[in-house]
Amino acid sequence: MLTALVLQLIQCVVVLPDKLMDADSELKKQVSDVISDKKMIVDKDVYVQQKYTSAVSIGGMFLDTFLNKCRSRSEETDFRPMFENFVHDLLVTVNKPQWPAAELLLSLLGTMLIKYISNKSMDVGIRVTSLEYLGLVAARLRKDLVYSTCKVDTVDKMIADIKAEEQKEGDCESEDSKTNVVLSVEEERVQYLQSVLLDFLAVNAEQDISWTHARHFYLCQWYIDNNTEK
Repeated sequence: MLTALVLQLIQCVVVLPDKLMDADSELKKQVSDVISDKKMIVDKDVYVQQKYTSAVSIGGMFLDTFLNKCRSRSEETDFRPMFENFVHDLLVTVNKPQWPAAELLLSLLGTMLIKYISNKSMDVGIRVTSLEYLGLVAARLRKDLVYSTCKVDTVDKMIADIKAEEQKEGDCESEDSKTNVVLSVEEERVQYLQSVLLDFLAVNAEQDISWTHARHFYLCQWYIDNNTEK
């Protein structure tokens, strides 16, 4: 329950207004923005960046407070079991489509744990515990990376099946509507999976607005990543 509330709190910060979404349909497709008015581009970039920065700030403050509670010996309540459960929850939710903030929290947590381990003035017990948590997170993420790499063929088959269903239902884009941008096989795969994920979240958002928050969180992440890669 705690983990879900924290993730929802972070994700609801990154909510994009309908006006911005309508003005930039390409944003939904994770394609770089094409607007002739340079001022509009700058304003939008700043807006999206501020939203995402706020989410990162909230996540960082929560983790910092939680970790400080765990290291404090003056507290009547032992927060360490709660923190351990929290970390395990993040590892479970990190691959769930409705919880994109889990990856952000794990990234922030890893950075903080490294600082704890490197701080020689820190209590030895805290440093050892931090090392254990860091090893747990790193091992799980490494396992997921290896697993996903081995499943590329499975993913390609899934994409082919989805496209076949779209053709049957007449949902495929016409040749005239397709972008002229030449993409590599990997880029095309990622872009298509992002599109499918957004559609999946949009359908579920009809019943639960928290899925909309997750959808906007992904869009902000991808938009910032796209601008960073330029």
